[in-house]
Amino acid sequence: MAKAALAATAEEEEVDPLDRTGSFCGGLVEDIKRRAKFYLSDFKDGFNVQCLLTSIFLYFSVFAPNVAFGSLLDKKTDGWLGVSEVIFATCLCGILFGLLAGQPLIIIGATGPVLVFEQTIYEFCNAYMVEFLPWRCWIGFWVMLILFGVVAMEAINFLAVVFKKNPLEKIYLGSADSSEFEARRLVSDFGIVIAMASMLLLDVFLHDKVTTPKIAIGDPSKRGFLPTRYTERGWFINPAGMNKAMETGWIFAAIIPALFVGILLFMETETDRSAFEQERKQTC
Repeated sequence: MAKAALAATAEEEEVDPLDRTGSFCGGLVEDIKRRAKFYLSDFKDGFNVQCLLTSIFLYFSVFAPNVAFGSLLDKKTDGWLGVSEVIFATCLCGILFGLLAGQPLIIIGATGPVLVFEQTIYEFCNAYMVEFLPWRCWIGFWVMLILFGVVAMEAINFLAVVFKKNPLEKIYLGSADSSEFEARRLVSDFGIVIAMASMLLLDVFLHDKVTTPKIAIGDPSKRGFLPTRYTERGWFINPAGMNKAMETGWIFAAIIPALFVGILLFMETETDRSAFEQERKQTC
């Protein structure tokens, strides 16, 4: 009986998800196996009022900065990238992360560092007479390969070796103490929604007295959801070049900025995780 109990206890012990498997994409396969049995329940458990409120909050909290950074990106890239592209990319990434990523920690949407990076790449392309969007496509392609290599080779395990402990910890949200001030929590959850709705109503009532700048993204009901410079390009960009052929040297040169983008994504992920961890400690 004792041996059986010990065996059952050993089987119930959770395997460290950061342990190296030693096989190509072994960690990814194990992650899929661990999450497969919870995949449907993740969606079923989400049908409640609290998740609905959270979804509404996330919609506005993600939409607002995307409009702000998208308008800035429009100015910095002379309209080659703008609000339409940022909203579309955020929507697509949010859906893919929600369906495939389990619980992503990465920031979904435009951020300040990404804006600076795009501006730098655009200025570099102008200086060396390289088409911006096709070269940006190749940068994204190399970023995809680099991050896939990190996952396939289980390079994340080296973090545990460097820091002498696993950089990821188990988080039990159910054990955290929540505030009993329901009214304050309700206002806090809908703070962004209330602020945006209030300013929108104020703008409507004062439209004849105060002129506020508007962002033009076209009328989706008449012309569809169009890119910023829709008269010069469509949604799909030819990586081989739009108006001239992309040189092979520039294709491989895109690896250099792709490395920096990979580092940037990692830093944003860790920043987001650190902020969440600090908030969790304050809540507990």
